[in-house]
Amino acid sequence: MTTPKTNRPSFEQIDYRLRPGKTIERKLILELLPHLHTFHNLSDYRYVGLGSTFFTEFILLHRWLNISDMVSIEHLLDKQQRIEFNRPFGCINLEFGSTTDVLPRLDWSKTSIVWLDYDGPISRDILSDLTFLSQNLTSGSMLLFTLRAKREDFGGGQPPNLAERLRALEERIGRSVPSGIQAQDLSNFAEVLRRITTVAINDGLIDRNAALSIREQLSYRQVMNFLYNDGTPMVTFGGVIASASDMTK
Repeated sequence: MTTPKTNRPSFEQIDYRLRPGKTIERKLILELLPHLHTFHNLSDYRYVGLGSTFFTEFILLHRWLNISDMVSIEHLLDKQQRIEFNRPFGCINLEFGSTTDVLPRLDWSKTSIVWLDYDGPISRDILSDLTFLSQNLTSGSMLLFTLRAKREDFGGGQPPNLAERLRALEERIGRSVPSGIQAQDLSNFAEVLRRITTVAINDGLIDRNAALSIREQLSYRQVMNFLYNDGTPMVTFGGVIASASDMTK
């Protein structure tokens, strides 16, 4: 039986707090984040995420890491009243709009933990977000992002035609895939997504580093790569952005 398609928001289709894969991922991330204390006190970080109506990550980071400077980006403008009612802490600042619109409005002078928990497939807007963040996050910041890792989102015939899917992927992201990726590589779609997003992050850093000294130049060091499936394959990548002088930490 084919599951009927729906335009309902994902939070209305499944309670994210009950997904076992997502729960394990959160616990792994919460074990990793305290190591950021080598850069700054954890309570001095700002958290930027996508709270939706549950604010699960916000609750965990506030209680476990004592982070009180929080920004939740909310793109469901028609759910604004419900989201405001569900906000668990007054320290969470709600910013309504798409990530592409909201991120440039924020002040990026503060070291941040950013988790963009997208529930859809990769797109040119997502890559634009990642490039923007790599151009603006301060040294010691953590960048995490979650994508749907379902290659069937990208066309193809029946049986699946990987060459057609590769073309559909390039059309959606508005650029060629990184050099060396072939159609057959889509059999490991999560790895293809990792390579595409890493290029987008590094593109931003290349532009940013052009005006910096060697010690000030920043790089992205990946520290997590989670693939899980609670009904749909999802992948979360994350890493630290740090200057050459801080990277030894």
